Amino acid sequence: MGKTGTMHAWEQEGINGPDIQMVGKALGAGFVPISGVLLRQEIFNGIAGGTQILAHGHTFQAHPTACAAALAVQRIIKRDNILDNVKAMGQCLEFELRQQLSHLPYVGNIRGRGLFWAVEFVLDTEDRTPFPRQHSFSNRIVEVAAELGLNILGNLGKTGEIDVELVIISPPYIIVRKEVGTIVGLLKTAISRVTREYEMRYCKTDSHGSAMIEGKL
Repeated sequence: MGKTGTMHAWEQEGINGPDIQMVGKALGAGFVPISGVLLRQEIFNGIAGGTQILAHGHTFQAHPTACAAALAVQRIIKRDNILDNVKAMGQCLEFELRQQLSHLPYVGNIRGRGLFWAVEFVLDTEDRTPFPRQHSFSNRIVEVAAELGLNILGNLGKTGEIDVELVIISPPYIIVRKEVGTIVGLLKTAISRVTREYEMRYCKTDSHGSAMIEGKL
């Protein structure tokens, strides 16, 4: 809700929207535990016109305090034109990420939208050779970034033999330009530090004196 620059990400895809949609996070500004389900009217009518009984409930469903907070959040987002800031700072974040990080040795891809971006890392940027799973390259970047005062997300799980190493940058909607520069600067420092650390640990030299990474496919 809003992270990509529009209230719903699908609004940027040239489609009419989903039949059923879950919403959360920015519904309560990330502080109030609340989520919701949005339905097209015909879907709602289908449920209501069936048995006319929806046997479902939750202990805290429609909690009045959470709902009041969520409503206040949506009013503030509209009142202060916060999504305009998401769009503007999103463009700034994209520029800084590409400007400062795209030339780094293991950066294979930078992608995102609004204030939701990822930097993907590969062992070889030409043939996109992945890092060995056990090296946990991106998670180490998250650790070093935290030591520097930057909170980012890394690889949240292992889904198969081929590992996708990445970090996610998703700053607050009210971020300002100076803070964007600080975030990317800290991320660059973390990546550079982990790169040096990684090469000292895993980089070896072949018989011709060329550098090679242990475990490279």
